[in-house]
Amino acid sequence: TENNLLRFFKNYSDDVAPELLEKMQQVDVQLDKKSSVSSYVAIKQRWIYANADMLKEQQKKMSEADRKTVEMLGITENLIAPVIDKGESIGVIHLTAAKIELNLDEETIQEVLGFVDSMAPHIRTARRMDELERLKQHQERLIEVVRTISTTMDTDNILDVLDRELDQLGEIDSYMLNLLDERQEYFISYRAKMPEELSVSSDQYLKFKYKYVPDNAENLCFLQRGVVVIDENKLGRCTSGLKDILLSMKHDHVVVVPLFSSGEPFGMLVITNREVPFRDRKINALED
Repeated sequence: TENNLLRFFKNYSDDVAPELLEKMQQVDVQLDKKSSVSSYVAIKQRWIYANADMLKEQQKKMSEADRKTVEMLGITENLIAPVIDKGESIGVIHLTAAKIELNLDEETIQEVLGFVDSMAPHIRTARRMDELERLKQHQERLIEVVRTISTTMDTDNILDVLDRELDQLGEIDSYMLNLLDERQEYFISYRAKMPEELSVSSDQYLKFKYKYVPDNAENLCFLQRGVVVIDENKLGRCTSGLKDILLSMKHDHVVVVPLFSSGEPFGMLVITNREVPFRDRKINALED
């Protein structure tokens, strides 16, 4: 649990296909009793067990997230146990069976719950170590990026670094890298990854130019010195040209990342997703 969210931590099965595991890792669940049975278990600190018959009976009452998970993984039996350390829920464990039925009895369930309780402090420690390792890797990558940028004056090389960093982030359907001209009057597109369904290709978008209007919605990122989420209201207040491109994409989720050099704005990244919203940690990664 983190920031009122349940986030994927570990999978201990070799039977989950890599593409399914990747989808699981991308899903954050709101810590709200109605959003998922996992959240209910974490909040109430009560375990829940369901065999195949129970799952069938409850399917219509499940949240959309739970129903999709059951269908995607082919779950036929599920024991969900809260992980509690020092009175605090730090997560939940799913012990699932797929395509077979274990029909766990009360005695076996209690043995499993006792084991989970004994492992709770170790799970908290493992999570902290995992977070420290991710932070270390992230810092090492940032150092490498800074080193690459600081040792080259080649704009194309710098843009290649940005391309690679965006590809590593994943969950991005399209992006536009727009830089200010020398007079800071216009934004000019230098790199773009456009949606396949859009009539304008990525190459055609290069050198696309639109007016820099400081008070318009997308440029709030410079005033706030941080990522700006462009919702439906802000989209209507974006600069003409950029607004037309975003409207033609019909993507539901848009964020604008400011780019600064020596404290002065010199460009922006406009990043969009068709359906998947940008999670807080993804936005934090974009800011870095």
